[in-house]
Parts: sequence; C-alpha cells; structure tokens
Amino acid sequence: MTEENRRPHREEKTGQRTPKEFLAKYRDLGQSIDAKNQQILELRTQAVRLGSSNFGSRVQHTRNDRMSRAVAEIIDLMGEIEVEVLRRKTAMQEIERAIEQVEDGVQREVLRWRYLTNLNMEEIAGKMGYSRMQVSRIHGRALEAIRSMLEQKSGEETEKAEISGNGWEE
Repeated sequence: MTEENRRPHREEKTGQRTPKEFLAKYRDLGQSIDAKNQQILELRTQAVRLGSSNFGSRVQHTRNDRMSRAVAEIIDLMGEIEVEVLRRKTAMQEIERAIEQVEDGVQREVLRWRYLTNLNMEEIAGKMGYSRMQVSRIHGRALEAIRSMLEQKSGEETEKAEISGNGWEE
C-alpha cells in the first residue's frame, strides 16, 4: 500500500482518541474499579490479621500504626472508586448515545455486546448466529461509523472554539 493510499489512524490525524479507545473507556474504568476493590479486600485482610494478634505494648503500638495506615488507605481507595463509578456512568451514557447514532441495527448490537457487556468476538458470534469473521467485519464497519461521528463532533468543537477564540461570538 502506498503512503498516499494508506488511511491514517485517528490519533495521527487529530490527536484524538480512536473509536476503540472511546468505546473501551467504560470497560477500562470497570477494570480499574475491580482492581481497587481487590486492593481493599487485601487491606481488610491485613487489618484483620493485625487486629487479631495479641502481643506486648511495643508490638501493639506498631500494629495500631499499621492498622491505621491500612484503614486510611481503604478510605482513600473507596473515595477513588466513588469517583471512578461516576466517571464510568458518564462514559456509559456517552457510549450508549454514540452507539444509538449508528444507523445499522446489527452494528449497534455488536458494539453493545463488545463494549457494554465486554463479550469477545466468538461470544458475540455465538449469540448472534454469525461466524467470528462476520462479526469482525460488522465490528469494523461499526467502528468506522463511530470514527465518522467522533470526527464530526471534533470538527464541530474545533469550529466553535475558533469562532469564540476570534471574538466572533459575544
């Protein structure tokens, strides 16, 4: 393929997120939340172990310090999770709105299964009665539809910024 015919990636053209990055945000936030919940479980286990040991006063002081640090970490992580849950909800709403704008119903279904329920291509193929290759092709066309929407939205935002930045808007 010649350089002129090669279609540039979205990040090459505008520095914006690719359609996959945009759609995967919901899943990625879910994985981050799961990892933080796992950390909380480990910290709670550690705190229980610290609380159950019965040693002298010097060890008691060290144990209380470690337990206090573990509790503080748990509280911090819970705050981070709360923020990420809100971000995930917002991401899901953005993704659902974008998917709803895809004209083809089969493409919308593939995008929902892939990015909102986190199924792989084989699982989607089984649910839809298609081959994995068919689902991959549908997915590719659906990503192109999302890419077009993102580019259009980016162009509109750039235009608005240019208008307001040039003082044309009061």
